[in-house]
Amino acid sequence: MCEIVLASRGGSAMAAARKAVTYDEVYQFLTKTDCKYATNCSESRKRAIRKFSKNVALVDGVLHYDHRKWISDSKLQGQILNSIHNDSSGGCHFGRDKTRQKIAMRYYWHGMYEDIDEYVRTCVDCQKVRQ
Repeated sequence: MCEIVLASRGGSAMAAARKAVTYDEVYQFLTKTDCKYATNCSESRKRAIRKFSKNVALVDGVLHYDHRKWISDSKLQGQILNSIHNDSSGGCHFGRDKTRQKIAMRYYWHGMYEDIDEYVRTCVDCQKVRQ
């Protein structure tokens, strides 16, 4: 997974640096010339943003991580999960691995694989087939 997690322990500044770098932080870093970071951003957080941003491109106003569209909206993430897992063209439900593969080819978001696993694990139709 591509999430930036720093192994350091410490106070609130270190806890903030361990959090996944957000879409808004990277967007600000790539688009602003005068103020690339939030005012309360620690040096370790700035380093994490710079490091993560090396793999991010701004294409038509949208961030792409490793050539995949970065989806930051949770509602849209759910729609993507639903449409790809419940592939209407074949009338079937893809399993976890196939759903992961199909989504990861085009999209990226923090925690994507965990979200896919949970979605497939809790899919009512898939549970009926397994019984």
